[in-house]
Amino acid sequence: MDVLKKVYERLFAITALVFPIMEVIFYFSGKVFLMGSQSSGLKAFYMAYLLPISTIYQNNSTIIFGILVFIFIQASKGRPFLTKFIRFNIVQSCLLSIVCQCTGGLFYVIPKSLLYGSVGYFAATVIFFSFLGVIMYSAGSIAAGRYPKIPVITNAAKLHIQRGA
Repeated sequence: MDVLKKVYERLFAITALVFPIMEVIFYFSGKVFLMGSQSSGLKAFYMAYLLPISTIYQNNSTIIFGILVFIFIQASKGRPFLTKFIRFNIVQSCLLSIVCQCTGGLFYVIPKSLLYGSVGYFAATVIFFSFLGVIMYSAGSIAAGRYPKIPVITNAAKLHIQRGA
C-alpha cells in the first residue's frame, strides 16, 4: 500500500507540470520551430504535436488560468488528501507557469526589429529550452521522490506551504 501511495504522490505532482509546459509551448515553440529552421522535419513536428497544444491553450487560456488559480489556492490551503510533497510540487508548478506567462508576455513587448531578427530567435530558443530543462529537471526530481530546487520559486513554494499548513 505504501508503494501505491508513493506512485500516486509522484504522478499527481508530475501532472501539475502540464501548466508550465503549455505556457512554454504557446509562447515560444512557434518561434523556435518555424523561424530558425529550414528543416521540414522540425516544422512537421511542430505542426503535428505542438501546434494543437498551442491552439488549445489559445482558445481556452482564461479557463486554464482559472483552473491554475483554483489548484494553486487548494494546494496552498492544505487539503487533507494532499500530502506536503504533492502540495509543494503543485505550488511550484503553478509559480513556474506564472513566471513563464510573465516571460512570454514581456518577450513580445520588445521592439519588432529585435523580435523578428536573429536576436529574437536566439532569445526565444534559449528561453524555450531553459524552461523545458527546468520542467524536465522537476519531473525527474519528482519521479525520484525528491523536491526540485529552482532558485526563488522553491523558496516561494515553501512559504506558501508553511502558510497553509
